[in-house]
Amino acid sequence: MQVGLDQQQHQQQSDWHPRRHVRVVAKDSSVSSSVVRPPANRVPSVLPPIDMGNDESNRIRMTLRRAGVMVDEKLQAQLPSWTEMTSLYGSQPNIIGLERCEAFRHSLAKPSDALIGPAGMFNTGTNFLEQMLYLNCQIPDSTISTNGMRRNVPWGKHTPASWRLHFDAEVDGGVSHTDTLPIVMVKDPMTWMQSMCRHPYAATWRHTQKHCPNLVANDSDEEVGIHGRGPDKTIEVSIRYNGNKDGTTHHNSLADLWNDWYGAYYEAEYPRLIVRYEDLLFYPEFVLTKTCQCAGGKIKSENFRFQKNPAKGGAAHEGSSGMAEAVVKYGKAENRFVGFDAKDKSYVANHLRRDLLEEFKYSPIQ
Repeated sequence: MQVGLDQQQHQQQSDWHPRRHVRVVAKDSSVSSSVVRPPANRVPSVLPPIDMGNDESNRIRMTLRRAGVMVDEKLQAQLPSWTEMTSLYGSQPNIIGLERCEAFRHSLAKPSDALIGPAGMFNTGTNFLEQMLYLNCQIPDSTISTNGMRRNVPWGKHTPASWRLHFDAEVDGGVSHTDTLPIVMVKDPMTWMQSMCRHPYAATWRHTQKHCPNLVANDSDEEVGIHGRGPDKTIEVSIRYNGNKDGTTHHNSLADLWNDWYGAYYEAEYPRLIVRYEDLLFYPEFVLTKTCQCAGGKIKSENFRFQKNPAKGGAAHEGSSGMAEAVVKYGKAENRFVGFDAKDKSYVANHLRRDLLEEFKYSPIQ
């Protein structure tokens, strides 16, 4: 058991105050500013209100500059405003499952046994999370070379939540399931479905560049022999998981895949955190510190380190977003419904699980 950690973290939160201004010298030296950062391992339970008296794009620009991204005039013109971003995702990060952190820590034979592993459906930033954890978080006295940070949860980062305790992913055989805290990445289902069109990975369904996401078959689909065979003429999706002969799952549509996969993790009774990709993008220090501390970890240094380039490698990941591109793509409301026709929007509005949208604090679909 981890005696005294909860009291220590409670005291740290109650004592929290913004770090003194740290001067940042950006590569675009024509723009100068100061950045306020909280000390490592000391974060508030909620973020203080943003002072909108200054240029509201400053907050996003400063996050990029802390990550070493050169914000030139061209990029500056593309950045979303803070108001636009918060209209999509709210004004606070939203982490599901923090109330289970104490139970996870108390379940360990000793604190140094703790492991942290990413999980999430394809295209939700699991590699981004993995790299950010590796750069910034450590389990004190961990005996593994990565300081307790795992590439995946041992049952497989993309596999269903129900496979925990029942399946070992090939790369993680023998790793304790119960000593691993899953950090489950989720993305707004509308932009996630667009990402799936670019990189389907192990998901299979019939689609074309002309119509994708294609939840409900339309005339252009029918012309090329794509017929909706699910309820409401939906185009069904299957996923074949490697390493398990019985590991194929079937779903009525891409939207139903999101419902099924995240519904299972949301309803799981074991300790897990569910973290929005967008929060890791726009509030990286806050989210990583909370995530790290949940398992009993500590942030390595006040000089927070960023993964600014695409966290994925290889041909399968070509076109993956770097940090600056992702901020532009996911921070603007105009990008949320790209590719959806009227029937797709209607299906999403009626079939995406509203309880999940509300709990994850994603804007409702009209």
